Amino acid sequence: MQVFKLLVGIVLVFFTVMFMRCEKVTEISELIKNTQKIQVVFYNDTLPDTFVDITDKKDIKKFSNYISKDDTPVYKCGYDGQLIFFMDDEEGAQPKNSVAMEFNLNPDCIHIAYQYAGALQTKKLSDVGVDFLLSLQNK
Repeated sequence: MQVFKLLVGIVLVFFTVMFMRCEKVTEISELIKNTQKIQVVFYNDTLPDTFVDITDKKDIKKFSNYISKDDTPVYKCGYDGQLIFFMDDEEGAQPKNSVAMEFNLNPDCIHIAYQYAGALQTKKLSDVGVDFLLSLQNK
């Protein structure tokens, strides 16, 4: 009987730990999980657009902290650039699918916009996300 109680206790602890570790799955978290490369493109009025490729998985995972879950209004601002998330369909394949999101870094219009489930989504960029994008833009 003691062994049974011990096993039940272990199982309950296991499921409790697993439940607490699980984060809410969002379209952003799923996108980032399946992304092989992020291309950050900065629009330039008079020069060709500039871009930075991010391929390190640790750096890609940080983007889940850069895009907030908080909705923003649909601002009537232009965009400073876009993030393009490239995904693989299968292991070893070249990137085939991509998702583009446009962002604005103007303090009055900080947000990112993208299409999801047939509707325009606009989310707030976190302070750390804005700082990261500005650091890339200023290189």
